[in-house]
Amino acid sequence: MPSSGVLTPVTTKNEEETIFIELKNKYNTMNSSSKKTCREKLEKVIEDNSDATAYWAYVINKKYKSEDRVWVYKERDDERIRRISGDKLYELITGDKDALEKVLIAIPKAIKNIRELENECISEEDNEILEEYLIHVFKK
Repeated sequence: MPSSGVLTPVTTKNEEETIFIELKNKYNTMNSSSKKTCREKLEKVIEDNSDATAYWAYVINKKYKSEDRVWVYKERDDERIRRISGDKLYELITGDKDALEKVLIAIPKAIKNIRELENECISEEDNEILEEYLIHVFKK
């Protein structure tokens, strides 16, 4: 347990509170201290939720390897604490084994469509909604 004794919540969970995810963009963004903190969070989750599985998820895996496996940490393991790569995470969430691939293929198309739309006028009402969103979400 960290010296403060307080762990921040994990990144996300499902409505049934049976799946908890601490999400990182890349595998290598965590040093040994942050791995320890992540592990402690996930251990607390399964301690507090007897039916839960807790995941350390990373969208971009080391060597782009696809995996969903028990996270063995300092010779401790528990079937309910797992490491999961982005493709397997998207599959877990959507039920579609190709979900991440579909998203990655869609991104360039979406960017192209957005660029094309920038040249078109949007309605005053839509523009007001967009401005409100930008102010609240991006503090612009």
